[in-house]
Amino acid sequence: METHANELHSGHWVASWAGPIARHPAPQPITGRTLRLRATSSIAGHAIRIVVSNEYGTTPLRIGAASVAAADTENTRPRPLQFAGEPGIDIAVGATALSTEVPVDVAAGQTLYVNLFLPHETLPASAVLLQAGLPPTHPLYVAQPDYPRVELSGEGDFTDTTEFPDPTQLDHLPFLSRIDVSAADGTGAIAVLGTTYTDGLEVWPDHLSRRLNSGDGRDQRSVVNLSARGGSLSRGHKPSGREGVVTLFDREVLTLPGLTHVVVSEARQDITTAGTLSLRADGSVDSESGDESGELPVDAASLTAAYRQLIAKAHARGVKVLGATMPPFRGVPAPGYYSDAKDELRETMNRWIAESGEFDAVIDIDGLVRDPEDPRQYREEYRSPNMYGPNPAGHAAIADAIDPALFR
Repeated sequence: METHANELHSGHWVASWAGPIARHPAPQPITGRTLRLRATSSIAGHAIRIVVSNEYGTTPLRIGAASVAAADTENTRPRPLQFAGEPGIDIAVGATALSTEVPVDVAAGQTLYVNLFLPHETLPASAVLLQAGLPPTHPLYVAQPDYPRVELSGEGDFTDTTEFPDPTQLDHLPFLSRIDVSAADGTGAIAVLGTTYTDGLEVWPDHLSRRLNSGDGRDQRSVVNLSARGGSLSRGHKPSGREGVVTLFDREVLTLPGLTHVVVSEARQDITTAGTLSLRADGSVDSESGDESGELPVDAASLTAAYRQLIAKAHARGVKVLGATMPPFRGVPAPGYYSDAKDELRETMNRWIAESGEFDAVIDIDGLVRDPEDPRQYREEYRSPNMYGPNPAGHAAIADAIDPALFR
């Protein structure tokens, strides 16, 4: 009888990278070209499999071919991926697809390239929204890496070669939602759920991943950063197309292979939404983007209930939940982002996170980064130019202050 079972043993699978899939704000059709997607493996292992998403698509997603390659190795030629024994797959609307595994030796912190060939006209409606597309003069600009994270080839299937002709860099990362690694027994995954200031590269989850995985590989902890642009705890974020974590928790977080811990620091976006006006790409104010009522859409009771739902669902799966206090946000240049009422709610929730005893542990980010003379803003040494999140020194300090014993 024919079987499509993997030739490799199943191993101990752990999520080593994952992205918060959202609705692409302005997708452009792709036909007969190859996507090259760059990601970093948090942990070491000896085999890889991926998950491809069509969660926000309106038509089936055809993947003609797929491959994966580990950078900076002797053999960087991509290894072909299959789906149930076939080189391609049609992914139904709203669904995801898990590839079969391929043997690839991966080191902690190693760069991986996933290649997807799209033979038919395809609208990349499902994507991880990157902190890209804003000019350096924009008040909310975040420094970008000096390498492309997403490239689109010229016409053709380039999944089986290191060649990538006529590449075009894209702002967002389509379709790829997860990379799993077959790792040593006992390796676990830590999911970080944050908002925009924790999204991106060289943020504190990246520093924490390197810190936890700098040894001999026998006591690894994957750090999977699911922080999203506009990420919220209980409410959706219309500009980014993301639902709140309460809605996404079952399908996006609890399905992570090897999950042992969740760090939750999401509610700031819920608090700051009311009355905030967005800034256009040129830095001008979009006067029609805000909630004219100015009333806070959440209160301490509703946010506490949302946190408790995450705790209950995680504990039912044997997963521990760590609460992270919310840092200050006075000084963010978006009009209406800060108010005294919003900050009072932030402080109320921080006290509950720190003192309620409902979390398995607490990471006091606010206590570390706030100015002791004015707790409504960052300490001077940790302030970023736009005050939205900490600067690089602040992100490194947060990671350094976290006790690795919390994740045992």
